[in-house]
Amino acid sequence: MLGWPRERYERLLLTFARAVTVGAAYVSTFPIPGLTSAFVAIFTSLLSFDSLVASPTIPFRLRDWKQIVAVLHPRIVSMAISVLKGVAVAAVIGILTFLGLPFVVGAVFSPGLEYVWTSGTRHLITILMAIFSAVACF
Repeated sequence: MLGWPRERYERLLLTFARAVTVGAAYVSTFPIPGLTSAFVAIFTSLLSFDSLVASPTIPFRLRDWKQIVAVLHPRIVSMAISVLKGVAVAAVIGILTFLGLPFVVGAVFSPGLEYVWTSGTRHLITILMAIFSAVACF
């Protein structure tokens, strides 16, 4: 291990730190029922973690933190909007299924329509949040 280059140590440390970040995000939302809250926490924590790691300097000053928040805010809002879109699509499809739409058709259209609707959301990092929210609610 002593003969490893510095880059390898750095990668291992960052991988370990990301694993702890994901684990802590999951554990903090574990009491909340539903799959969507855990995924929101994981993606939000990874977004914050990666933004802090990618910043050129350690953010000590208030100006640095304001810049990080300015970068993260639209992405977090887009993630929340995609989750709400997923819940809305799943609610409509669920009501239609309750009224007589075949279950298989509802199961196909719930994530599919959600994917199409969310794909146009600006600043969205991953569409998986929308699909998970649609499937979890359906």
